[in-house]
Amino acid sequence: MIETILNYVRENALEVPADFGARSPIFSTGVLDSFDLIELLALIETETGHQIGTADVSLENFDTAERIHTFVLNH
Repeated sequence: MIETILNYVRENALEVPADFGARSPIFSTGVLDSFDLIELLALIETETGHQIGTADVSLENFDTAERIHTFVLNH
């Protein structure tokens, strides 16, 4: 899942820092925007079969690939 997320970011971001990795902030630093978030959520739901509720979408759960992976594993 982490590689899927990182690949999505690399393919969709206008600019990705050279040291971008699993613990790098995605949304709080503007690497991706809210439109990208919607597409990323759809990708995660398709890949995992999990429905993600709007109440779960927060920087705490979705600001890094690692946090997203942990969220998916725990829900």
